[in-house]
Amino acid sequence: MLKLYKKYYPILETLLQTYNLEITDTHTHPLEVMNCLDLESFRPADMDLWEFPSNGKPYEAVKEGYLDGGFVTNLNHNRADTILSKFAFSFLPSEVERSIKDSYAFIGGKRILDEMNASRIRKSILLAVSPFNRIDDIFRLYGQSYRWDFLGSLDIHGIDGKSIEEEIERQKREFHICGIKMHPNLQGFYPYPEDNPDEIAGKLDILYRTAEKRGLYILLHGGRSNIVAGERQVQKFPYMLDKSGGHYGLPRNYYDKKGRSRLLEGYGCTFVLAHCVNYGINRPDVKSLIRFYHNYPHLWLETSSISAGLIAEIVRNADSERILFGSDALYNNQLNELLICIKGIEGGSEPELFEKTCCRILGENYSRLRSGLDRSVGIHR
Repeated sequence: MLKLYKKYYPILETLLQTYNLEITDTHTHPLEVMNCLDLESFRPADMDLWEFPSNGKPYEAVKEGYLDGGFVTNLNHNRADTILSKFAFSFLPSEVERSIKDSYAFIGGKRILDEMNASRIRKSILLAVSPFNRIDDIFRLYGQSYRWDFLGSLDIHGIDGKSIEEEIERQKREFHICGIKMHPNLQGFYPYPEDNPDEIAGKLDILYRTAEKRGLYILLHGGRSNIVAGERQVQKFPYMLDKSGGHYGLPRNYYDKKGRSRLLEGYGCTFVLAHCVNYGINRPDVKSLIRFYHNYPHLWLETSSISAGLIAEIVRNADSERILFGSDALYNNQLNELLICIKGIEGGSEPELFEKTCCRILGENYSRLRSGLDRSVGIHR
């Protein structure tokens, strides 16, 4: 991370000072989603901080670690990192679980604000992934703030289809959610409804149509997943742990070689695809991805946990109008992810357009996305 910091942090400072840039991280996990920690075990450390009692380290020591990338949070997401990550999850799961427990040893507003401020991030979008963690618990532990927005989630297996619209309305009313986060690999479904059993297909259909009607966007995981799937996880969520490495969210389940998508053609809601649909993919098919991007104006891409090289190829071959910065914190280090994104934008931009492209991807595009969704609500009333 040090080499990245020395070159790109000064560029970040210039962008902030010259353009009054307000950076938005559109992909932040405020709670751990793999059930490595029991939420019930956290205890209050102060008014805005909760501590996992077995972590054994004071907050200041933990804070120093996550701010400097001391935990295993500073990957570059290149091909070698992808192979090493898969190896670690497969053969060193206890070490992976320990690293996750370190990253989430403390949670709450103070924890995330410290990292956001160190990373120069103005706003984070806090995600739920039901039933691993619920928007109710995230809101209770983090509270409302102008520094973050919320994405809700649904347990697509556990919820009654007749309750979906009502539940989305509740989350919007009580927690002011701006979208819904769904994770095909963790939650066990294919993105396109008709690829699933009838019951799941019907629920997804209601979800997507309700999101469009209520001016909410859908954030979907794209690519593989490395999953900690120990005995405790399987016992708690036996129907949704895809231990094959995450085939539900693979690019082929979103679009074909020509970039055509049954999902995007069948539904008009705004889709944001995390990791530019290529998490954990060693050899991304960039040409098909770019075709996919150009084919659908209601498709947006998000940059978390992918390499600067892939970001550069996307920026070079697409426009920058529908690309959003995301970090995948608190698993990843926010600053490291931000600098990787800036590096990628530099690699894919014409020099004279570099700073403007940064401003779009790092903050302006999210503001425009939200404004467009807010306007669309009136259309469906």
